[in-house]
Amino acid sequence: MNKLIRLICIVFVSSILTVSMFGQDKIVVKKMEDLPKLSWKTEKTATYILENESAFNNFITKVKSDIQDILKKYDIRDKTTVKSYINASMAIALIEGDNDKVLKLIEELKALTEKEADKVTTGLVASSLVEAKIKVGKDSPEFAETFKSIYSKKVNALDFELVGDRFKDTKAQYEIRSKNLIMGFLQGQLDPAIEKAGNISFEQALQLLAFKNNFENYLPLKKQIVAVLSDYLEKNKVEKRDIWSAMDVKFSGKENYNDVIIGVWDSGVDTNVFKGSLFVNKEEQVDGKDNDNNGYIDDINGIAFNLQGEYTTKLLYPVPEEYANDVDVLMGLVKGFTDLTSGIDSDEASKVKQKFSQLKPDEVNNLVEGFMVMTLYMHGTHVSGIALAGNPFAKIMVARTEFDYKTIPMMPTVEWAKKVGESWKKTAQYFKQNNVRVVNMSWGESPSEIESMLQANGFGKDAIERKAKAMEIFTILDKALYEAISSTPNVLYITSAGNSDNDVNFDKMIPSSYDLGNIITVGAVDIAGDQTSFTSFGKSVDIYANGFEVESYLPGGERMAASGTSMSSPNVANLAGKIFTVAPELSAEDAFNLIIKGSVKSEDGKFLLINPKKTIFTVAPELSAEDPFNLIIKDSVKSEDGKFLLINPKKTIDTVIKK
Repeated sequence: MNKLIRLICIVFVSSILTVSMFGQDKIVVKKMEDLPKLSWKTEKTATYILENESAFNNFITKVKSDIQDILKKYDIRDKTTVKSYINASMAIALIEGDNDKVLKLIEELKALTEKEADKVTTGLVASSLVEAKIKVGKDSPEFAETFKSIYSKKVNALDFELVGDRFKDTKAQYEIRSKNLIMGFLQGQLDPAIEKAGNISFEQALQLLAFKNNFENYLPLKKQIVAVLSDYLEKNKVEKRDIWSAMDVKFSGKENYNDVIIGVWDSGVDTNVFKGSLFVNKEEQVDGKDNDNNGYIDDINGIAFNLQGEYTTKLLYPVPEEYANDVDVLMGLVKGFTDLTSGIDSDEASKVKQKFSQLKPDEVNNLVEGFMVMTLYMHGTHVSGIALAGNPFAKIMVARTEFDYKTIPMMPTVEWAKKVGESWKKTAQYFKQNNVRVVNMSWGESPSEIESMLQANGFGKDAIERKAKAMEIFTILDKALYEAISSTPNVLYITSAGNSDNDVNFDKMIPSSYDLGNIITVGAVDIAGDQTSFTSFGKSVDIYANGFEVESYLPGGERMAASGTSMSSPNVANLAGKIFTVAPELSAEDAFNLIIKGSVKSEDGKFLLINPKKTIFTVAPELSAEDPFNLIIKDSVKSEDGKFLLINPKKTIDTVIKK
């Protein structure tokens, strides 16, 4: 759902496989569901395989053999998937000590990488490690310092404005990474799932590879990596330029505009934070009855459905009893983790590092679940604050849908999918019946996520059976959500692209892969308009907005910055709400087109960024005449080389006087 959980779990996630580039006489794969599925029978636990050298080598031999078979047969037309295979191949090469192959695969990865910041930071640790091994040998007492010197030279050669945020993330990951953290995940999640199923899936094999590499190659250099990045960040305390302030539009509330209802379809909202800015059903009262006979009890500010797709009156995510007394402590850790990944040296960040340094393997699951509980608890409230900013005419309608916080999630079933699908259709109709014009959806589903849920519960004799069941369940959800959105054409849905750095169309993410006139899919950039490392992409991603360290409200009213496409999506919902505030007669498709037409190209020209000022001035030109920014830019003159603008005070003041 957002960058926080992605970063907590990044140490657990890796990739495998190698693949030749698009070859001849191979089966073409254009979508994730057509990829072959692999799994291997085992009577051993993941922990045993990882810790027993003979068992690990035997397992990897089987994995490599099956991979080579796949590479001979399939031509995979997705760069992200190809990159993941090369990444895994590099992991295997590192474990096996094949230095030349590691360096070769790093170059292949760079060639496939489109985000410039990712391209220049790809393989920095691995290449430095290999070069140090070649220079002095891994067993040399000089190895660690040699690595540090090589890594430092590579890091310091890079432009801070381009890579600073990446290095903040990397530093945070290494600061919390430990053998206990990895063993906790291994014993708490992988072992139970593999024991139930009697087989290891391909995805689980990827995790085992990542863990082995951490133990043998990366964790021994943790101190040096953190020291180099800390020094780099300390020397480059430069704020990135802010492109968003100049494009922002704020209404005073004195304008003769119209109220607009924005639906926040999310994990729940603390309505006490937004008193005066809420949708209110005046025909209903809190008495446990359906006063207006619309089928919903006590729906004063919206409706909610629980994890099973059943109606509930709880509009804020209900914190499970086992965490109810720890909300303040856990929220402090969430804030500290956010500070840590943002390079902020706060007391909360220090507490997070201390907490993880003292963590025991059997405490990992509980902590990760606690973080997830807090993310779900704050998510919808944070989204709402972004959607409302600068628009006193906007009213939030809560539409809660529930997500699982468990590291071993509930077992998905066909019956469950049907109930959840029906709850989605009911929610969309509720929007329609109450004249909601904009709905923010900072969430999504995919076949692979359903398959992961089945896998975590040990379902199926092999990966093929899991895949078939996952597709059966996903198809029900897909059909229901598509019907919900397409049957309410006058509602403009804004959805997040996702935080997996993947192609939403290849992976068939819903609703971000939908091609409908009333849905906009939003990717995330940072304050300077550069793509974030986590943002997903693809032909269905229509536009990008700020999704990095965006400040908004938490339950209770405090404020915190958070990152993710979950934050970029409500920035577009905010713009859409302002469009309908000014021009309520417009259709959802009209608003969609205005947002795209009013956008500006990114600096590299590869994608579109929202431009609220340009878009709103198109709808309400009377605002632009009085806008100082607009006047200054309009009356400026180009520099002699034509590369930038110079202010022209006399011309600008003359314009104001004439007006």
